[in-house]
Amino acid sequence: MKDRNVVKASLDPAAKVAFDAVVEGLGMKQQEALGRLIRWFADQDQSLQILVLGLVKPADTVIYMDFLDRKFGAIGKGKPHSEVPEREKKVVVDVLRNLAKQREKRRVESEKERLRSASRKEA
Repeated sequence: MKDRNVVKASLDPAAKVAFDAVVEGLGMKQQEALGRLIRWFADQDQSLQILVLGLVKPADTVIYMDFLDRKFGAIGKGKPHSEVPEREKKVVVDVLRNLAKQREKRRVESEKERLRSASRKEA
């Protein structure tokens, strides 16, 4: 029997529903999908790991995208890179854009809440 390590994952309800749908749609078991995701993630460059984990401020995301573009070739311009298939480059760009949108949305919501709290205190 193979040696196995067990890792627990904590997901919010929406993430769990989305993950279940993906796994079911692909006909995979959750453990198998998570194992592949973790292996893929561990094999990525640290700069990509940082971006995927959302550890980059939205303003810095653009800088990282430029860095990855230079590192992996001209993303989206049809210039292939020997180590990174075009499909994976698109995934990287999509992940970065989504991260930037999510962080900006959270920032805007936080700022709105701060302004609402400030105006309530003044009243």
